[in-house]
Amino acid sequence: MYIYKLNFKQDLWRLYAGLKSKNSVFLDSSLKGEDVSRYSIMGYKPRMMMRSKGEVIEYRDKKGWHKVKGNPLAFLDKILASGREYEAKNCPFPFCGGLIGYISYDMKNMIERLPAKNQDEIGVYDQYWGVYDTFVVQDHADESLYLVSYDREEAKEAAEELEYLAFSRENPFAEGAYIGEFKSNFSRDEYIDAVQKVRWYIRQGDIYQVNLSQRFKFEVKGNTRYIYDVIRRISPAPFAAFLGYEEFDVLSISPERFILVEGDYIETRPIKGTRPRGRNPKEDQALREELANSIKDKAELLMIVDLERNDLGRISRPGTVRVPELFRIKDYATIFHLDSIVTGRLKSGITYEEIIRATFPGGSITGAPKIRSMEIIEELEPVCRGVYTGSIGYIDYRGNCDLNIAIRTAVIKDGWGYYQAGGGLTIDSDPEMEYEETWHKTKSLVLTREEVNKSVCLV
Repeated sequence: MYIYKLNFKQDLWRLYAGLKSKNSVFLDSSLKGEDVSRYSIMGYKPRMMMRSKGEVIEYRDKKGWHKVKGNPLAFLDKILASGREYEAKNCPFPFCGGLIGYISYDMKNMIERLPAKNQDEIGVYDQYWGVYDTFVVQDHADESLYLVSYDREEAKEAAEELEYLAFSRENPFAEGAYIGEFKSNFSRDEYIDAVQKVRWYIRQGDIYQVNLSQRFKFEVKGNTRYIYDVIRRISPAPFAAFLGYEEFDVLSISPERFILVEGDYIETRPIKGTRPRGRNPKEDQALREELANSIKDKAELLMIVDLERNDLGRISRPGTVRVPELFRIKDYATIFHLDSIVTGRLKSGITYEEIIRATFPGGSITGAPKIRSMEIIEELEPVCRGVYTGSIGYIDYRGNCDLNIAIRTAVIKDGWGYYQAGGGLTIDSDPEMEYEETWHKTKSLVLTREEVNKSVCLV
């Protein structure tokens, strides 16, 4: 492994935005100062690409694309095993090279026997990963940049390209963009009726809670990286990401960690409970206190913590699962969240297929119990979720990972954007308030649309 400290300082996102290549990725800790936001990572020129839909797996190497049929989760472990020669135990960064990409919510159908009757409106893959052996890390402690590579010649080429981008006067956002009106797949009345149906299921004893979402579709023109540039400034997040593929782009400003693995340590940070930010500090404080004292939101989070403890317990050594923090209020640009931390110590020899099968999808975006909640989501939501409420992040050659819950996440494909927002429903849910909460969670996108469209008009 070769590690070079670059002799210039530049926002890594700005460098990434200047790249012309597709299949490049940016894991973005834009909410600086958080305990989980020290590093951002840019990967490009992947050694290999892998994607799957159902049991059909496609992978690309130097000879082009190949197609096989098999277990898509086991294929992840196969890729990691093939890259062990690249493993660098002395790498000082959280990522030492390996997989960066996403797993969609619809991968659930490869884990559990579930109904799959909804329309796949967007048409994305169940998972999409690149294998990155050359990447750039930004350490936000002092904003220094490090180029990491397993190939000296490739590192030299990358360093020259990065230096050119750093000193280029070209504005990567000059093209601008346009975002059209948001059209939901639920009317207000339809969403409220769906909430009432969930409450009926709870009264029948089927479930304790369900996460129900609505999708917003909107026209998009121009530079999607400019759109992401705006939204990351409006609403910085610790687990944000931009994934640029040949077929579509994924823009995420997620505040939620799904799974962290470091050695045998495993952690999840479920979120439940939301309030909008106020118009001034006094309103902010009142809303924070309202969330902190909400019996409903605490009960909702406690249910998911119990579910996550059970999920981690399936792959952790007996007696090691802990809840070091239960009810925390976290401040973000447009909302407040209530979250918890659940940890464990992995059993020896656990594979990534086993980790994902035990924990995916995250309980905070399904409900409890998980399988019945997913069945009800399939019944009440009219389309497949796709990337939304799946997971974005990395899995490296050492076996470490950091994966988010893909909320506050948009997919832009063929001139259209798709963004979903939802919330956890319990027997105490007020249907009108639950509908409004989904709109609170789109505020950053609404503000982004306003700024993007006033900057340049491409209609």
